[in-house]
Amino acid sequence: MKQEYFNVNLRHILAFLEVAKTSSFTLAAASLNMSQPALSATIKQLENHLGVRLFDRTTRSVLMTLDGADLLPKATKLATSFYETINEFKEIAEKRKGSVSVSSLLSYAVKILPKLIRIFSNKYPSLSLSIRDENSAAVVDRVKKREVDFGISSPDSSNELYFEPLFNEPFGVVCRRDWFEGYDKEIELHALTHHNYIGFLSETGIHAKIIEQENLPENILHPRCTVATISAFEGLLFEGLGFSILPWLTCPKNTTYGIKFLKIVNPVISREIGLLTCPNRSLSLAAKAFYELLKENSRSFLPSNLDYK
Repeated sequence: MKQEYFNVNLRHILAFLEVAKTSSFTLAAASLNMSQPALSATIKQLENHLGVRLFDRTTRSVLMTLDGADLLPKATKLATSFYETINEFKEIAEKRKGSVSVSSLLSYAVKILPKLIRIFSNKYPSLSLSIRDENSAAVVDRVKKREVDFGISSPDSSNELYFEPLFNEPFGVVCRRDWFEGYDKEIELHALTHHNYIGFLSETGIHAKIIEQENLPENILHPRCTVATISAFEGLLFEGLGFSILPWLTCPKNTTYGIKFLKIVNPVISREIGLLTCPNRSLSLAAKAFYELLKENSRSFLPSNLDYK
């Protein structure tokens, strides 16, 4: 490469492009926040370095020469490439630092999120994550108050937040393996009348989803025992005191007690799980990277034997 070409820099290219765009040294100088003499000197330097005349100037007009017309597409490509490179590098640099805060349903945080965090941490080892595991109401509240970058839950009933669905989560019977004999994968509501049902308190999202179903058996409409948390239910479940209807993600892990999940059909009961954000708030590059990873990969960690469409 000839030594004189090293004297051509982005300032020269931008000056040339602006004069070509406006066909006016006066307008181009104002746009570039330069004095007109400084702009004229810059264009003259570029012409000297290239050894060609780029503009024909008169008192009334500025016309691009044939050499200038030849340079225009190349200069445009050069400037575009420069800014794209800078922006791309900036994005990479931003993703290498900073932190991401997320509020998530406890069940998703336990069953799905750890696998996704491993992928994210391997890709962006310098980013830090803050995960709050809580109920759906708390997730919505934190996102609305902007205490976290985004949330993972069911849709906001007030429709104040933007919801991007990840998957539909089926509800099913969670019981000891020796209950509901003859049922291995699916069960209908009318078959649930022969065992004790453990319900959830009215303020819980699980209760709201169950109670909206029609033709519920009497033992589900009026349970002998109600609890507020999944942990409380697990204790009763392991003692063989009853079953409940839960979303799949909340199902206790298969233990020595032998727990099974029977998807409810006729009718199918499910809830949407997705990402919650404030419509008027932009995510940081780090938060956007984690958001996109969850959107693209959450379904890959769901069991293949359940319908999540």
